[in-house]
Amino acid sequence: MFASQQKHRVVIVGGGFAGLKLARSLKRAPVSVTLLDRRNFHLFQPLLYQVATGILSPANIATPLRSIVNHQKNVEVLLDEVVDFDVPNRKVICREGEFA
Repeated sequence: MFASQQKHRVVIVGGGFAGLKLARSLKRAPVSVTLLDRRNFHLFQPLLYQVATGILSPANIATPLRSIVNHQKNVEVLLDEVVDFDVPNRKVICREGEFA
């Protein structure tokens, strides 16, 4: 494959509301998406107080990231913690490695 025909790679740091919204908006885009988060779930924090009072189960407000984007073929979810960015070389540096 020629360099001009390769898919662009998008790295999304964080599986919060903004990260998931961006990943979903790229569903039909011709890009390869990597979603990085240190936790494997998305936590809906507005209902956290209801878990603390025993009204809801923790499973009701935490959803695995992979299950949220599993219908998207261009999204890969990786669990790691971002520690730095190498902007000139276009790399995201994590505890377990780096992504270009």
